[in-house]
Amino acid sequence: MHPFLLLLCFNIFSSSPHPWLLTAADWWGTLLTMSGPLFIAMEGMSSLLVVQKLGQGGRRLVGRGEAYQFGLLISAAVAYVVSAWWIVNSYPTAASSPLSSTLLGVALTAFLFITIIGFVLRRTNIIESSGLALFLAYNVWLCGFDQKSFTDPASS
Repeated sequence: MHPFLLLLCFNIFSSSPHPWLLTAADWWGTLLTMSGPLFIAMEGMSSLLVVQKLGQGGRRLVGRGEAYQFGLLISAAVAYVVSAWWIVNSYPTAASSPLSSTLLGVALTAFLFITIIGFVLRRTNIIESSGLALFLAYNVWLCGFDQKSFTDPASS
């Protein structure tokens, strides 16, 4: 399907396109731009659901034996270390203004408090917490992601 649509687009835009096609493309771009926050919220919810499902699977594996428990503990520790390194590495580009650095600090503090509260109330496990740490590190990296340096290697 993708090659067909690409060939169709290349064929349509090879000559001067119809004005209604340009209008439709403009409206489609506006719709995608306006629905960006919805896509971001859906990505966050789906990531949280994946992390929760991994935590449930980890609970089942812990009951099978100590080898699984030790392996999951090591993988959670690796996830914590990787996410901490990722946050520290991407923080200077993500915290470009006082407001963004404050909001990143609030997000990290909220993550720590939610993790501690979840552990105290026994409502979460280490697998879910390490998955959320990775998700938080990914979002900190996205805050500092520069589209121009990614598309143009000479500018970086």
